[in-house]
Amino acid sequence: MSLQQLSIASFRNLKDATLDFDASVNLIQGANAAGKTSLIEAISVITQGKSFRTARLGHCIRHGDDSFLIFSRHKNYRAGFRYGKKKHEIRIDGEKTSRMRDLASRSALLVIDEKTIELITGKPARRRQFIDWLLFHVEQDYADLWSRSMYLLKQRNALLRQRKDLHLLDYWDPLLIESSIRLHSLRQKQLSDLLTRVSGYLIEYRPGFDDAAYDQQLQQSRDKDIRQGFTHHHFNRADLLFLTEQGMPVHENSSRGQTKTLSTDLHILAVEAIKRVSEKPVIILADDLNAELDQQNLSNLYQKLISQKTQLFVTGLNHHSFPEVLTDQCRMFHVEHGMIGINTA
Repeated sequence: MSLQQLSIASFRNLKDATLDFDASVNLIQGANAAGKTSLIEAISVITQGKSFRTARLGHCIRHGDDSFLIFSRHKNYRAGFRYGKKKHEIRIDGEKTSRMRDLASRSALLVIDEKTIELITGKPARRRQFIDWLLFHVEQDYADLWSRSMYLLKQRNALLRQRKDLHLLDYWDPLLIESSIRLHSLRQKQLSDLLTRVSGYLIEYRPGFDDAAYDQQLQQSRDKDIRQGFTHHHFNRADLLFLTEQGMPVHENSSRGQTKTLSTDLHILAVEAIKRVSEKPVIILADDLNAELDQQNLSNLYQKLISQKTQLFVTGLNHHSFPEVLTDQCRMFHVEHGMIGINTA
């Protein structure tokens, strides 16, 4: 079990509360705008240090207050996060930390909602987010390697923008090449294993640069890079290409339902990959999926999620929103006007 207890104060429209959770399934029901999504957003913030709804945590502070406060109790640690308009503070087992990564590395959090389909239909940045999320949890050195690669890329781009001291490119380029190749190698290893488990589709990983001759590629594009002030070929342009078995783009040649199913299946395969190599708990937040999937596909999805033995938090309008596979053994919460109560499922 990952999250055992959550205490929230001054968060969004929610009334201050302390909640105890089930180790397996937690159902959260309530009308639209009652605060269901805000509750699972608080779980995202205390486990990952960020929200899946907004890039600005200040938006999560209850109107009229100066800060929000969240405490959580897990099987192996306790966490606290106070976020104010002027400063924030994170504590894990009573010790201060300034790194969001220290929270995020404790458990793997997956959000499945209306935006999940954007893994296939959205921009490349969404697919890189998926790749980096997976690698962060399955490769111990990935986060440091990604940070180093990003630092080197920024240094190169700064030289290109300034258009001076360009001879220093001969210093930075080999460092960027070496770091990028290592990063690509880790990505390729994990994605090759993941993507071969998908049937009925052709999925291609594109690294964003020529991994066989990156040094030559950077040299050949140097004049163009200098002229336009940025690096054209690099690891942070990686992407996934989704094709049908006939070689046609999935988002143009499959139904929305098929595309949703493929996207959720990929996320579940990623959860399986994390659980194979890591003992860290997995938390899945499923937000109002009744509007996204029909009852049969919804029931199939939840059956797959339960079989992963993760901790589930699922929102819905009412008791009837949840398939029977979820309601057999669960803890059910009711949210109304920001007040959270416990129901008997």
